[in-house]
Amino acid sequence: LEQLPLLLAPLWMCAVFLGDNWAAAGGALWCVGRIVYALGYYKDPAKREAGFIIGFIASALLFLGTAIGLILH
Repeated sequence: LEQLPLLLAPLWMCAVFLGDNWAAAGGALWCVGRIVYALGYYKDPAKREAGFIIGFIASALLFLGTAIGLILH
């Protein structure tokens, strides 16, 4: 739950300014990252960084998509 605000706001803004398909791709990537994070955490808590990085990249891309959409708008 702690990362949802970092996802939902740029997800919504990216959908508004850049399009639903781009936002859906970023949201799907974030979901994959959370699954990888959980699987790594179940095996060994030290192996969770790959999922965190994937989720962080997805959030960063959504922020970038929002910025690009605002500039183009």
